Amino acid sequence: MAGAGLAKSESGTTGPGAVTDQRGGGVSRGSDSPGSASGSLSRRRAAYQAQLKSLIEAHRQYPVAARKAGWEGSCQRRFVLGRDGSLKRVEALSSCGHPFLDAAATKAITAVGGFPPLPEEFPGGEESFCITMTFTLANR
Repeated sequence: MAGAGLAKSESGTTGPGAVTDQRGGGVSRGSDSPGSASGSLSRRRAAYQAQLKSLIEAHRQYPVAARKAGWEGSCQRRFVLGRDGSLKRVEALSSCGHPFLDAAATKAITAVGGFPPLPEEFPGGEESFCITMTFTLANR
């Protein structure tokens, strides 16, 4: 079994599925009232990031050699998307501890091909996102 959490932050993720704003604030702020414009913006950003996470998870494969060897681990990757959804770059922030798992984590992102265009609420020409990928074997 493998899992992933997607975050948009400079300092990495704060947990599986945690989503934080590149500029340091949380996307879902406690001060946003449900009907507020910023609350609506937060929900749209979170929905977009959930879509990215889903696309990456659909392309993640647990390497056969890593399964057979019983290797498990978690790692973080940062990736940058252009306004049109094109993948600009992927970088390793941390290692899973095994080269096969590290390669599978990066490949899950690059295998998506094209991501959805950035929503209007994301300013600028590109955005950086972080994802934590966890590779675990169910029968341990």
